[in-house]
Amino acid sequence: MNQNIDLRVFELLASRLCHDLVSPVGAVKSGLELFTEFGEDADGETMALINGSAEQASLKLQCFRLAYGEAGSQREESTIAEIVGLVTAVCGNQRVRIEATGDPTVKGTGNGKLLMNLAFVAAETIGRGGILTLGASGTALQAVASGEGAAIDAEMRSALDLATPVEALTPKTVQGYFTALLARRAGRSLRVEADEAGRVGFGLAS
Repeated sequence: MNQNIDLRVFELLASRLCHDLVSPVGAVKSGLELFTEFGEDADGETMALINGSAEQASLKLQCFRLAYGEAGSQREESTIAEIVGLVTAVCGNQRVRIEATGDPTVKGTGNGKLLMNLAFVAAETIGRGGILTLGASGTALQAVASGEGAAIDAEMRSALDLATPVEALTPKTVQGYFTALLARRAGRSLRVEADEAGRVGFGLAS
């Protein structure tokens, strides 16, 4: 991979990361401003805002560190509960629920990182809300999204096939491209399945 590709993909991933962190960090800032204004008389609601937003930002940073950083590539084992918790901090909300299936432990160097990135791609397919199920069976990994209107569009398919020119990638499709690069580096084949019942699955065979 040449330097231009490295830089373009890095820039787009950084855009995604910053976009997700702006909200909780901004909420902490707002809460601290309120705390400064009212001093020791700051109410419980203000402290709850600060604590909740700081916790959310911390979990997102932990998630991104493992999903995008070198730490995830070196980790030999992760629990599915930890991965679900971290992915929930990034992808979960009132419309999207994250669940676990399969083995309680994700084994194999870098497999936790791969599963988290599969989860990010799958989350992009359920814009109207639904359930995202993450699981491992041995070293096989899967992320399945189900919900009304769940579908994978042509742009994401192209990115997952590494067919999209790097200059045409967007902050949305770069996730698919990056995930496919990770799978290729690991010598794994990325499988994508979708049906008309609102179910989209992404997997890596053992």
